[in-house]
Amino acid sequence: LHLAARNGQKKCMSKLLEHGADVNVCNNEGLTEIHWLAVNGRTELLRDLVQHVSDVDVEDEMGQTALHVACQNGHKTTVQCLLDSSADINRPNVSGATPLYFA
Repeated sequence: LHLAARNGQKKCMSKLLEHGADVNVCNNEGLTEIHWLAVNGRTELLRDLVQHVSDVDVEDEMGQTALHVACQNGHKTTVQCLLDSSADINRPNVSGATPLYFA
């Protein structure tokens, strides 16, 4: 799933998700797929992924959600996609900073 997303393989990613690929697996950087897509502003792929994620506010080891990292990286369309998917703009990370702080 990570490889398909990194290479922009939307069809492949969709097939993997259809067949039950685990969206919570972390890559070697400790990021789940939703975090990686948010960090890199891959909104089109993120729109597909959020339909298969049970919790858009899943946290990384620093308590950061996809919304935190999208805000930190200035990806406005990704931020909007996550907000449209009910991401919590007031959820603090381990340092107490919310996505709103980074926006």
